[in-house]
Amino acid sequence: MTELQHAAKAASTRPRIQPAEEGDGRPLSISARLGRLQFHQSGKFRVLQFTDIQDGPKVSKDTVKLIEASLDATRPDIVIFTGNQIAGYDAAYSQTMRKRRWNKAQAAVQSSAERYEEALRQTRSMVRSTIEQLVRPLADRSVPWAVTFGNHDFQCGLDNAEIERICQEFPGCLNPAPTETSAGEKAGMLSEQRVYGCEPGTFALPVMNVDRTCNVLGLVLVDSGDYARSGGYGSPSVAALRFLADVPHALVEQSQAIAAPRETPASQETLPCMVFQHFAIPQYYDLLKPVAANAARAIEGYRNFA
Repeated sequence: MTELQHAAKAASTRPRIQPAEEGDGRPLSISARLGRLQFHQSGKFRVLQFTDIQDGPKVSKDTVKLIEASLDATRPDIVIFTGNQIAGYDAAYSQTMRKRRWNKAQAAVQSSAERYEEALRQTRSMVRSTIEQLVRPLADRSVPWAVTFGNHDFQCGLDNAEIERICQEFPGCLNPAPTETSAGEKAGMLSEQRVYGCEPGTFALPVMNVDRTCNVLGLVLVDSGDYARSGGYGSPSVAALRFLADVPHALVEQSQAIAAPRETPASQETLPCMVFQHFAIPQYYDLLKPVAANAARAIEGYRNFA
């Protein structure tokens, strides 16, 4: 039997996640019921990832329906948005849009300071409306969520820090406030959840074991950057890369501080982590090869990037 046949057989026999029951008023997220990110008695922990939604101020009804259907079908513990939630290039943002972070917006060049501030107020209102439409299905189901950024969010004219502050206005957002650094703070809807912050869009969320005695997994969100002045896509900041290197150790130290001595092996120096970011890591591009434009499954590239 081939690997594909094995996979097909496993898929056909694997129990399906049951949809939410009508009339059940409890949070859809098991972790929300527990007050922290934690593996279930079944041994499972579910993350639902959305990326590249790229909607303008008026979010498509199909997008909202897809989010709702995905939540009800998977019943995730947490939703992670991994960038380009905001279509910063949308015509609605024309007065504040900037193609690159180092560019000035059209209104900033052509208008007075007062008119530019008014344009920014309108952009904030539209971004707030987009986020509200995207996360309303999550709030209705009491599903916590976290967000990092891509290469189009900032193009609306707001930097990622300001977009993150707008996200924090809505229930369930786990992104830490600027004061929540490596010391670890409790987060929003999850009253017992710890969060380790670095900078906007870059932070870590530990996940506990079934018995709630120690951390067994880290969810790490990273702002992978947008564009480089030299051309092509950007990369994470120096601070974010340092955080990536340090956080597996920090999560183990925190776990050892709350665990019984026998729960976390003294020899364990790092915690396994899942990293969520917008851009693919460079190693993926090493697997690409130039082909004719009309070749099967060919995709258009941009310099060294697909």
